[in-house]
Amino acid sequence: MKKLLCAALAATTLAACSSGPSTDDVKAAVRKQMAAIAGSQGADMFRTEIDAIKVLDCKAVDKAYECEVQGVGGVQRQRFVKTDDGWMLAQ
Repeated sequence: MKKLLCAALAATTLAACSSGPSTDDVKAAVRKQMAAIAGSQGADMFRTEIDAIKVLDCKAVDKAYECEVQGVGGVQRQRFVKTDDGWMLAQ
C-alpha cells in the first residue's frame, strides 16, 4: 500500500512539473511585466484588462510554454518560462 501511495505521489508531482502556467500564473506574469515597464501604478491602471485574461491552451516548446491567451483585445499567443520567482513572459 505504501509503495502504491508513493508511486501515485511521484506521478502527480512529475505531472505538475510538466504542466504549463495556469490562468492565475499568467495574470501574475503580466502584472510583473507591466510593473517592470510602468511601475505598480501602471500595472494597477490595467487591472481590469489583466483580470479578464484567460488561458485557453498551452504547449511545451523549447524549455518554455507557448500559450493561447484570451483577453479584452482577443486571443494572442504568448511564451512563458518558469523561473525561481514564478512564471514570466518570454521575449
